[in-house]
Amino acid sequence: MPRPWRQFMNDADNYVVGHIYALEANSVNELFAEYERAYHRMAIGLEGLQSQYGTGDTWSATDAGYRERTERLLAQISREMEGLSLSSQDMILRNAMQSYYGGFLGRAWISETLAGRDLTMPLLPTTAVRAAIMKPYEGSTFVDRLKANEADFQARIRRSIVQSQIEGESVYQAQKRIANELGLAIDRRRKADKQANKGAFNRTQMIARTEILRTSNLGSLA
Repeated sequence: MPRPWRQFMNDADNYVVGHIYALEANSVNELFAEYERAYHRMAIGLEGLQSQYGTGDTWSATDAGYRERTERLLAQISREMEGLSLSSQDMILRNAMQSYYGGFLGRAWISETLAGRDLTMPLLPTTAVRAAIMKPYEGSTFVDRLKANEADFQARIRRSIVQSQIEGESVYQAQKRIANELGLAIDRRRKADKQANKGAFNRTQMIARTEILRTSNLGSLA
């Protein structure tokens, strides 16, 4: 292959890959915003239940409203996490499909340019793309991984709430525990990638990144 064409291939490939990475970064930021919104709803719910059942400004296991307050909060958090899991799932699938199309159309464009003519590329029905993305690999789909993440998160949140009450922490300290389990830093603002730790967001972020890159490769192969 003459050097100009080889250079074109490298430049064109970098161009396509750059768009996929941009989609990946945008997806992470979108996910992080979903987690922030969910956290704020949980924090508001915690404040409301504390004012209704608690005594003073601490989250204590010694007051009379401990059991009812805890069960109501855990039920609320379960509903919130279920909604967060569904919204994350929809967002990841939407961006994975864009990544699949990006990988397919990007390589099709390179192929047509190198061929010097329009090629007859197959159509990509949405149902077929969705089926390719949802096909299990390594034993499960990304939806299965999200559900496992949700179950583990709820167990960790339960332990976090109980621990806050045992230690008689303030509402803010209890909120911070929940934020830590989510993977959010509420005491200072940083970019999404820097805020992720070993909490739920970090694992969801890894799922999103893996799916976007994997589906881009699937599109390229198609």
